[in-house]
Amino acid sequence: MKFRNFADYLAKSFSKDGVYRSDRYRACYSLLSHSDRRRDRHERVQLSLSSALILYYLLKLTPIFGGSGSTRQGDEDIVAELYDSREALFVGRLIVQHYMQLQVNGALVRRLFSTYYIIGFNEYRDFEYFPIGGMLGPVVSLLNHSCNPNVARCSFIKGNRVYQAVYALNAIDEGVEKYFHG
Repeated sequence: MKFRNFADYLAKSFSKDGVYRSDRYRACYSLLSHSDRRRDRHERVQLSLSSALILYYLLKLTPIFGGSGSTRQGDEDIVAELYDSREALFVGRLIVQHYMQLQVNGALVRRLFSTYYIIGFNEYRDFEYFPIGGMLGPVVSLLNHSCNPNVARCSFIKGNRVYQAVYALNAIDEGVEKYFHG
């Protein structure tokens, strides 16, 4: 697998001279976000505030967007600098867009642990899920979605995705899952 050949997987989109290769970002950028269908003002405000907070700390603590990266800079100065920065506003819109894309194209990757034990004459099996990360994929939004899922993605075994039924399913039931939010 070529991915494993990279010493630092975070740097794989950069060329040897440190230039970011935007053509490798295109697949992520063009994923559906369903922003045109989102009418919930509370959600939009929450996403916008989260983005603004990220931008605030990026400018306050790092030299990105031409900021000083100094904690001595006043809050009013930081907000004014962000407001006047076209680059910061662009990145803020991207953060909101990617939040929305994660909700419909992302999936929580979990590890399933099973414990089997016997008490008296009864056999029991407990299952526990442990989140280990997330994934962003263009086909996740094509899967059967439900806010009340009856299956959960667990892991991969020999290249196959494993699903665990959340409760007993009838033979005619369709397996539906919830997207990113575990």
